[in-house]
Amino acid sequence: KNVADMPKLVEGLRRLARTDTLLDITMEPSGLHIVEGSNEFYIRIALKDLSEVIGIELIVSDPHLSYHETVTATSDRICLAKSPNKHNRLYVTATPVSNMGTFGAANNNNDHYYSSGIGSSSGSGSGSGSGRPAPAAVGFGGFNGLDGPTSTPNGDKLVADIESRTIFPMVQDTEQRAQLLANNYGWDIDLARRVWAFTDDVNILTEMCPTPHYMNEVKDHCIAAFNWATKEGVLTESPMRGVHFRIHDAVLYSDSIHRGGGQVIPTLRRVINAAQMTAKPALVEPIYLAEITTTQKTVSSVYAVLERRHGYVISEDQRLGTPLILIKAYLPVRHASNFVVELRSETQGQAFSQCSVHHFQTMEGDMNNLYDDMYQLVLSIRTRKGLA
Repeated sequence: KNVADMPKLVEGLRRLARTDTLLDITMEPSGLHIVEGSNEFYIRIALKDLSEVIGIELIVSDPHLSYHETVTATSDRICLAKSPNKHNRLYVTATPVSNMGTFGAANNNNDHYYSSGIGSSSGSGSGSGSGRPAPAAVGFGGFNGLDGPTSTPNGDKLVADIESRTIFPMVQDTEQRAQLLANNYGWDIDLARRVWAFTDDVNILTEMCPTPHYMNEVKDHCIAAFNWATKEGVLTESPMRGVHFRIHDAVLYSDSIHRGGGQVIPTLRRVINAAQMTAKPALVEPIYLAEITTTQKTVSSVYAVLERRHGYVISEDQRLGTPLILIKAYLPVRHASNFVVELRSETQGQAFSQCSVHHFQTMEGDMNNLYDDMYQLVLSIRTRKGLA
């Protein structure tokens, strides 16, 4: 509360970060100090101890949830970005990783790959690609154009295996990784060989240029831009999750001095952001697996609390030899604030819960609707971060 105590707060937070490795402490550009932890109760205890140790009174905001960003459809167009010197151009689309697994390789016939109706990429400083028409929709095995299939079992399996560290896609060499994706997840072998990068949040970058002039020379720049863009999504500057970006074509200048990192990295980052916005962007929220132990008399009260907080029960089992009931339910983390307090109040202390993050789920909503809940949530996050 007192500005003169700010040095004490900074030193206290630094000590807290060293002594408690389960907390992550950062500072936003707006000047807010952010303390991240596993749950609300744990963070409140840590802040209470901090206030008592350093001897100052803290102003603590309501808890905020960390969201991820994703896309729910394939881009409705191929996005183009030009480098600052106007000599380089990149064409990119985005699609959910969960849609992968039924796709074939790109059609090698350039008459199908290009469409002069989209526009020409000719112009000053277009280098070796001058005069080539812009790329149109690529035909894949499961569909033609930019309208891809919905979530596939192989795509969901790939996402789950990368999240659970069952596979490490970037550990193997290119051919070994390609065989793994083709044999276990139904990828086309040619497409799998052109994967450039993965991230821990299951984002994928694939190079699909029909005539990849100089692309290997800028590969490291593209991967750096990809990692940067997926760490800070366009909606709320939150990490992206489960998005597959494809570089359909690139027009690079013949002189290497005009296609360095200062030209390629910001260009690819901008076009990745554009591709995300054309692929129906959405937020991804964490979901708790709540294990609630209660008695037969209070089961209805537990169901009522879960229903008010948009949770749903997945199993209900009787513990052998005891009068206790074990209820397992999925509960959105954003609706779990003070869940334990309300549960004990409604059941007169006869129910006990244990929550752990089980999976992530895409929020339902429409970012194009100003009155939609997800749009309002994005707006509030941007306002809190000083982005709006």
